Amino acid sequence: ENAPPDGVCVVVGSCADGYPAERNTFGDVIFADTLTEPAAAGAGCPTQYFWEAFPASASPTQRTTYLFTYMGLEPERPSVMEIMEDYWRLLPRYQGVDLGDLTPTRVLFGLFTSYKDSPLPVRFDRVMQIGDAGGLQSPLSFGGFGAITRHLGRLSDAVEAALAADALSRAQLSLINPYQANLRAAWLFQASMRPPVQRDAWSAEFISRVLVATFEVMEARGEAVMLPFLQDTLRVDGLALTIGGLMLTAPLTAVEILVRLGPVPLADWFLHFAAMVLGSAIGSEQGRELAKAAAPLLPPRARFATDRFVEGWQFGSGLDYTPPLAPTPMDAEALATAKRAAAAARAHTPGGGLSAKAAA
Repeated sequence: ENAPPDGVCVVVGSCADGYPAERNTFGDVIFADTLTEPAAAGAGCPTQYFWEAFPASASPTQRTTYLFTYMGLEPERPSVMEIMEDYWRLLPRYQGVDLGDLTPTRVLFGLFTSYKDSPLPVRFDRVMQIGDAGGLQSPLSFGGFGAITRHLGRLSDAVEAALAADALSRAQLSLINPYQANLRAAWLFQASMRPPVQRDAWSAEFISRVLVATFEVMEARGEAVMLPFLQDTLRVDGLALTIGGLMLTAPLTAVEILVRLGPVPLADWFLHFAAMVLGSAIGSEQGRELAKAAAPLLPPRARFATDRFVEGWQFGSGLDYTPPLAPTPMDAEALATAKRAAAAARAHTPGGGLSAKAAA
């Protein structure tokens, strides 16, 4: 109770009019055009910024851009106001536009906290937390509605089942949001993108090297590996292929990760990865079929608990992921246009930027 968050993702951004329509045809999922450096507004600790951007639906010249960073709660970290000042300073170089050409329609900021001990336990009978209040979001995501989308069907069915079985105690409701191994495994990725407050503890290029090498491996393995990661659905197969590929294609980067992060975060990650492997067996199709077959033999509350147990391991190991029907919603011509626009935008960034992933 009253425990501080273990991490925070600070997001600032705007939606503005005035972007060139011919270049406003693509989106960035995660893009870095700076190395790890102190925030220019005055905070002394190293900070790694990332960008996200996409066209707005209101006009072909409107675009939404976000600048975000992962931080701990140390007082040396930059404030939201300092990060916002850096956003306006860095935006022209990132998008290749002058601030004077833009007309903001809205400016926003957000602080998305995350807890290692999540989802958060239910504290009262007949009352449960949903979404960010329940700690369902990954430490990598922005939180909000998008972070809960994959859980909507599971939560609505579970609440209905709890009411039908009169399973409304705090212990029973806690079964709806149980331990999820892949949420805890995601902490290693946040740790690798959150530099220590001590200057020169990490090299300025470390985070960019890790991201570029990791996304190159995932892109080589295909959308079956890339898309679940981008949708916050970590799976055993995707993690194994990515980490194994990183060790083969960029062994020095893999060794640097071991040295920079240290043994404790890595041991914690292996523990939760092992739990994901176990969960992949419990939450598999065969496990779900076995639970379904046993359901008629159980009293209502026991059936409710069994269903939540299997379901929790299914989601906690990413087995709820459903591949898209098509590899991309864009036709070939539109995709080629978006890629040309992205390349033109990168021309305004020194060195073309350190892009972990640009998605059309």
